[in-house]
Amino acid sequence: MQMNTIINVDFERESLKDSVYLLEERMLMEQEYREWLLKNRKPAKIVVVDKHKILQNESMSELLPF
Repeated sequence: MQMNTIINVDFERESLKDSVYLLEERMLMEQEYREWLLKNRKPAKIVVVDKHKILQNESMSELLPF
């Protein structure tokens, strides 16, 4: 075994490879999240507030911010 062995490592290339692998993993996780979101999304509940009914009930008008 020689003591004068030169270690030839391209750290910049290794770092770039790592960043590409991490980016790929992140994109896969985001795709998985989007698929989960589409599968589990629930419809919105839309409530129409009648202004005249609110004004008739004073306790209700104090609760609403408008």
